[in-house]
Amino acid sequence: MIHLNKSVSAADKYLANKNKLQILIFLAAGDSEIHQTESDLISEIASKMGFSDDEIATEIIEFDRNLNVIIPEEKSEKFSLIYDLFQVMLIDGVVTIEEVAIISKVSFLFGFPAYKLREFYTNLVKANTVDESKEKFLNRMLEKL
Repeated sequence: MIHLNKSVSAADKYLANKNKLQILIFLAAGDSEIHQTESDLISEIASKMGFSDDEIATEIIEFDRNLNVIIPEEKSEKFSLIYDLFQVMLIDGVVTIEEVAIISKVSFLFGFPAYKLREFYTNLVKANTVDESKEKFLNRMLEKL
């Protein structure tokens, strides 16, 4: 089940980051197993958001099958989350229907049409082959899409 909240204020940045972490975990568990490569990438992303190792481990252990989505106000934040979701999906070398469905649902809630999602994904795969940084890729996509 997906619950939807329209926006988040700047004062709720921690809750927005926690929600992003929960969405990443939800995606990784989409195939009923969180692979070590997925867990490592989620930990790396969450650390950059300011979470401690204990907080990350707690979120993974207390994983909830109900996905709550807080929609970021800024387009750049939406793109950043979609980028991270795709990276988690790709990291273990196996793309499942469940993972694609979760990313599609989140993108739809963000008002991101399927054709733009496909273009984003295609460009991301190319960017990964040349080790383009997340920041550079997102800036390029913000201009393009």
